[in-house]
Amino acid sequence: MSGRLKVLLKFAGGALFTAVGCVCSALAGASARLWVPLIAGLLAGVAGDFLLAIKNIDEKKHETALFLGGMAAFFAGHIAYIFYYCAIDGHGWPVPLVAAASAALFVVITYKALRFSYGGLLAPCAIYSFAVVYSFAAAAAAAVSVAGIVAAVGAGLFLFSDIILAFYIFSPAKNIRPLGAVNLAVYFSAQTLIALSILFI
Repeated sequence: MSGRLKVLLKFAGGALFTAVGCVCSALAGASARLWVPLIAGLLAGVAGDFLLAIKNIDEKKHETALFLGGMAAFFAGHIAYIFYYCAIDGHGWPVPLVAAASAALFVVITYKALRFSYGGLLAPCAIYSFAVVYSFAAAAAAAVSVAGIVAAVGAGLFLFSDIILAFYIFSPAKNIRPLGAVNLAVYFSAQTLIALSILFI
């Protein structure tokens, strides 16, 4: 599959899960406090997908800048999702602390024990890891209703897809093709479930 075709397919997938979020928000009659951060998170995912897909067209040209741009877009998306999950049901101060500790443990284990090659991206990856783990933790804390449970499953799959992606990009056995395919399947399932969750508000 050509790089340009991958860009088009990822953009189409992003447009689809964003459309699902918009339609479900309208059907649920959700307040702006709910649908604004949800749609913002979905759109940030589309932007992140686009930047990472563009990076894959030419691995050499602007590779680091595009990767950091994609990571920043997904980081913003997770922050938006945290606001969405808090709108479903809030959480206390232990949640971000547990998320920070878990993210730090993941980075240390992958860097020291599994020999991930983060290079100059160690700090950005650590910051992003906190965002995605915190996003999942906030969703899990909100899993006291059907909407919260659906969102939590989606957030959990998102976390899992990023773990797969980390192995695909940074591990010594990187670029294993099956991992890339599994990552995409899990990722699009995650975004779709998060988009659908507002329907159950």
